[in-house]
Amino acid sequence: MQPTVDYYIIKEYRKPDLGDFTLEEYTEKVIQYGYQMLFSISFPLAPLLFFLSILFDVHVDAKRLLLMYKRPIAFMAQDIGQWLTVLDLINGVAIVTNACMIAFNTEFGRHRPFHEQLIILITIEHGVYIVKFLLSNMIPDVPQDIQLAMRREKYQVATKMKGYSKSLHRFG
Repeated sequence: MQPTVDYYIIKEYRKPDLGDFTLEEYTEKVIQYGYQMLFSISFPLAPLLFFLSILFDVHVDAKRLLLMYKRPIAFMAQDIGQWLTVLDLINGVAIVTNACMIAFNTEFGRHRPFHEQLIILITIEHGVYIVKFLLSNMIPDVPQDIQLAMRREKYQVATKMKGYSKSLHRFG
C-alpha cells in the first residue's frame, strides 16, 4: 500500500529541529581552514585532504538536512559577521608562521646568518601581505550581476510603492 500525503506530513512534523546548524557549520569550517592554513607548509597534502573533507561534509550535511531534521528557517544576513574577523586573523597568523617556516627551516634559509633569515622573513611576509591587499581591493565584495539585480529590485519596489500611493490618493 502506498503511503499517503498525510503520512509524509506527519513524518516531517515529527523530525527534530536542527538547532543552531549555521554556527556549528561555521565553527567546523573555520577550524578546518585554520589547520589547513597554518600547517599546509609542513604537510603539503593538507589542502587536498581539506578539499576532500569539505566535499564529504557537504554530502553528509545534505543527507542530514533532507532526511533527519526539519527544514531550517532561513534568515537574511548582510555578511558572515564576526567570522570574517576570525578568518582575517587566521590568515595573518598563517602568513607569518609560513614565512617563518620558509625563512628558518627550509634549505633556502637554514644555513644563512640570522639577519639574512630575518630579511627573508620580512620580504616574504610583506610580499604576501601586499598581494593579499591588492587582491582584496581588486575583487569586489559583491559581484557586478548581483549589484545590478539589487538595483533592479530596489527600482521595482520603488515603482510599485509609487503606484500604491497614487491609488491610495485616488481612494482616500
